[in-house]
Amino acid sequence: MRFLSDRPNLAALKREGHELLRAVRDGDAGAVARVSAVGRQPGRNFGLLDALKVVAREHGFDSWQRLRRHAAFLLTPEADREREALRAALDGLPAPEEPPRTLAVACVLGDSEEIGRALQREPKAVGRPCGALSLPPLVYVCFSRWSSNEAARRCARLLLEAGADPNAHKLWEWNEQTRLSVLYAAVGLRNDPELARMLLDAGADPNDNESLYHSCEHRDHACTRLLLQRGARVAGTNAVCRMLDYDDPEGLELLLQSAGSLRDDPSFPIHHALENGRSLAVVERLLQAKADPNAVRPHDGLGALRLAVRLGRDDAAELLRSNGAAEEVRPEDRFLGACSKGDVLLAESLLRDQPGLRESLGEREWRMLPDAAFRGRSAAVRAFLAMGWPLDSRGVDGGTPLHCASWVGAADCVRALLEAGADVHARGDHHDSTPLHWACHGSENCPHPVGSYADTVRALLEAGARVERVEGSEEVRRLLQSALGS
Repeated sequence: MRFLSDRPNLAALKREGHELLRAVRDGDAGAVARVSAVGRQPGRNFGLLDALKVVAREHGFDSWQRLRRHAAFLLTPEADREREALRAALDGLPAPEEPPRTLAVACVLGDSEEIGRALQREPKAVGRPCGALSLPPLVYVCFSRWSSNEAARRCARLLLEAGADPNAHKLWEWNEQTRLSVLYAAVGLRNDPELARMLLDAGADPNDNESLYHSCEHRDHACTRLLLQRGARVAGTNAVCRMLDYDDPEGLELLLQSAGSLRDDPSFPIHHALENGRSLAVVERLLQAKADPNAVRPHDGLGALRLAVRLGRDDAAELLRSNGAAEEVRPEDRFLGACSKGDVLLAESLLRDQPGLRESLGEREWRMLPDAAFRGRSAAVRAFLAMGWPLDSRGVDGGTPLHCASWVGAADCVRALLEAGADVHARGDHHDSTPLHWACHGSENCPHPVGSYADTVRALLEAGARVERVEGSEEVRRLLQSALGS
């Protein structure tokens, strides 16, 4: 389905209808396919109203008149007010005191009685985009952060029984090429296997490129098990690597049992395990599952053996060699490995033997400092700093090393970076926010904290960080309020 923008250009859509009509009359195969895809027949009497109806159906409306009325509504102050409420519901922000009384708002509130009354008045509304975000009702129900899982199930059952599409979806705001299905919302956002089962029973596709991957973010594995039982494929999903983001051998075993073999897996799971600090037993299990010990990542030219050496994982390097890894380890790999282990003396010795070694390093290697901070590896952070790593190197989400350490609550790394002169006011490339913002947000949202957010925030405040807004966990909020009071 195509989605209307907040400010649709009705004239442009009408021109599109004219262009489609001309293309159909010229016998253009793509135009004919568009018409057929929405259940129309591009026959001899195909005219402008038919072409406009195709455009409407592509946007989820059964007629041009309905699309036109909805597009006109989107330009009104009433739509602006409703849009604010709906976005708050989907983002998990507080509800306004008196949200508008519309079908879309009833869906995000989990009000099954109001949804039932709306469907009685207009049964076809069950599959039609509605509200100021132009989404199907089932999408609002499943993606809402305002309603409980129980309320969402009641609403979803009502909509599915009335004919709602179990594969309804919305576009991801960060990348509109990515579709996020209602099943993804059930297993990823809500972690609700009952809602997921309801959607699957109604025909939801378990292989939607997102659901299995995001189910791996929950430690109870209930949704992951359900998806695998219903035919979700591990191959090609990057789900194994997502599971490796967490120290979760049980979850990993679930996926590996289902996958059977990682021989043709293109996601470089051994590399991912090493970079996430997974145990030697996990690396060994990946090798048992036929992960290729000689796979080389195209973006950096590193095989698993060189990566293990660079990360100071001598145990993993030896295991890889014993399983056939034959990559040539270079002097810079050993130097980086010494830094990763926090062995400054060895790093200095390697530099004396090859004075130009540090000059041969580039952006990929400089990133090892923010990555070490992101993992909370304080000894490595101090060693990289001692060897002259730049404090403004960029890591996860364009953050500096101080951003990365703050996000995970790595207070020891934060202090080391501040002592080395890290800029406490630096702003990340992607989010235009400071290390203090990252610490506050991480205190509520980071899935893998490694230290104390209270100690992290204290260190940042003592270094002069400005409090621009009060947010974060309760303990962090108290610290920020105290700083504002002083």
